[in-house]
Parts: sequence; C-alpha cells; structure tokens
Amino acid sequence: AAGPYVVYAGSTMNEVGGNQNNQPDYGETLLLTAGMRNSGGSDASNVMVTLSSTDEYVSISDNSELYTSIPAGDTVYIPDGFAFSVSEIVPDGHNIEFTLTAVAGNSWVSQFSVVCHAPALAAGGLVIDDANGGNGNGRLDPGEHVIFKIPAFNNGSSAALNTEAQVNTNSEWITFGNSTVQLGTLNTMSSAETQFEAEVSSDAPAASIVELNFELIAGGYSASATYFPPIKLIVEDFETGNFDAFPWTKLGQNLWMISTESF
Repeated sequence: AAGPYVVYAGSTMNEVGGNQNNQPDYGETLLLTAGMRNSGGSDASNVMVTLSSTDEYVSISDNSELYTSIPAGDTVYIPDGFAFSVSEIVPDGHNIEFTLTAVAGNSWVSQFSVVCHAPALAAGGLVIDDANGGNGNGRLDPGEHVIFKIPAFNNGSSAALNTEAQVNTNSEWITFGNSTVQLGTLNTMSSAETQFEAEVSSDAPAASIVELNFELIAGGYSASATYFPPIKLIVEDFETGNFDAFPWTKLGQNLWMISTESF
C-alpha cells in the first residue's frame, strides 16, 4: 500500500499482583503491551489504538493508547498501554477475543485472543474405610465407625485457592464426626484425599440406602457428586458351604452343589 497500513503484530502481558506468571489467570488484572506494525508504504502518525471485547469474562479498564509515530515497515510497542481484568469465574481454557482498532485518517481493525487459566474441580470415587471401626469389608454395617474417603481433583491449568470439601446426608442412620475438610491450595493437575468420619447407627435396617452428597468449593469454582452406599448389603458369598444363609428355591431335577473350583 502506498499509504500507512497499521495492524496488530503481537503482545505481552504483565500482571498487577496475581501469581506473576504473566498469563491471564482467573481474577487477575493484566497490563497489555500491544505491538502495532505499519505494513504500508509511508509513515503513520498519531495513531489512536482502541482495545475492545464483547466477552462476558473480561473487563477492560484502559482501552486506548496513542502511537505518535509508526514508521513504514516498523513495529512499535508501548509498554503496558492497555489494562484488563479477567473474571473470577472464567472457565479454564476459555478464549477471550479482543479487537484492536487503529485510526489515523483511515481505520484498521485487527483481532487476537488470549487463553485464560482457571481451576477445574472434580470428585473421585467413594471409598469406605471400616478397617479400624468395623469388620473391614469396605461396606457400611450397623454400629460401625467408618471413614468416607473421596479424592478431590483440580484438572485445571491454575491453582485452586482456599479449597474446601463438604459432605452431608439426609439419612437418619449416619452421624458425621466432621462434615468439612479444608484442603487449602489444590495445585494444577493435582489431587488430595478428603476424609469424613461417621458413625452408622446400630439400629440401621439392612439394605437401606444412604444418599451421600459431596461438594468441592474454591472461590467461584465447585464440583459435586452424589453417592449411594447401602447399609448392611446382603451378599451371598457361599462361605457357609451350604444354602442355609438364605431361603433359596431350588429348581430343576439336578442336585445343587457349591464348588470350590473357579471357572
């Protein structure tokens, strides 16, 4: 082009506070240094550059900068020329799309995006530990003292701060010794085990189902899971060596036998 032609050429970011990794994490404010390149055939003077975005997860606090001179063929950077803040609930891996509009007689529009980083919480499977307070079969039985163990995961690309795990139930047969666990910081791609002590009522009827509700919370991020462990699960393991443990109905003409061999 014979005249100037100004376009976006790249950027760097500096954090105001935050974890100082110079990438946009949830809840952080960043200063943006944008490079503007003049790809035209003549110099550009007094170029007003405006930053904008329609993304719901960003707030721009400093949206304009004057580039007094961009020589033809050169790229000019103005340190920390723009500022924006990332939402405290931005999803991990979310792309924020920005528009840079450069005006100096003519108007030139460029787009770029940044990837945001945040926690991504998840709950694992329930383990029932009754080794010390029960019969050690890994199930709920009346009169036992058990520990509910549930792993908590952060599968996101930013650390989860002040992480807390909670558990509750509407079952009248379960009494918790503790229903909250403070996990502190759950680093990116890491896990921690939560443990909740509980008593199973000695009056709990066999085969009753406990609805166990688990929630993992870190600021505006959370994950939940519901488990349904039975109390005194009725299991035929044939350890008696006969069919007397339950009222079996034997059909057919052949004799029923319990084999010690595996098939």
